Amino acid sequence: MALASNNLPDKLPGAKKLTTRQNSLSTSGQRSRMRAMGASRSVITMSDVADELGLSRVTVSAVLNNRYRKVGISDETAGRVVETARRMGYYRNDLAMAMKNGRNMVIGTIVSKLSAVWVGMILSGILKGSRESQYLIKVEEVSGTQEELAAFSRLMGQRVAGIICCNFNPGLEFIRTLSETSGDYNLSIVSTSSDPRIAGWHVESDDYRGSFLAMEYLWS
Repeated sequence: MALASNNLPDKLPGAKKLTTRQNSLSTSGQRSRMRAMGASRSVITMSDVADELGLSRVTVSAVLNNRYRKVGISDETAGRVVETARRMGYYRNDLAMAMKNGRNMVIGTIVSKLSAVWVGMILSGILKGSRESQYLIKVEEVSGTQEELAAFSRLMGQRVAGIICCNFNPGLEFIRTLSETSGDYNLSIVSTSSDPRIAGWHVESDDYRGSFLAMEYLWS
């Protein structure tokens, strides 16, 4: 015989009201059991990590975005947050951050010829630097104005944080477009072994000094 819901007492004798903390721990425990059983799981969020630790989402966000020292969060608390996030399977949503800030954690790199040995050496250095700064690198190999402008459009569509030009000698139309857009979007441009007319900073090797040192070594 079924009972109508309005016939049930509001509070059963001996029952305890679950707090938000208890509810969150229960939910976290359910997720852990589901993972152990191989069941599909929902995406872990910062709020889930915060609930697991009994901390505020603001605190967890500061730690996972490496801003915790600026707001006075201890290294011990930061370590707990990082370890819990790793254990729960949390991954930062860079796309959401890009939508919020209007800038992605991606640096575009445009090259004319990837097969050149020294270009590979430069790219290796760029990748090493990106790992240390937590940026991703997107490489575009182009040839001709049409490919140059198409690649630039793709990079801007992803709201890259900056562009590196390596071994790149584009047409005048691209140079003008890059100059105008970098100003409009406050886009950082760095070039190496590329057309000197490209806007932004240029990093070049001192070939004269290098040749002098080489000859000095041979003569000694």
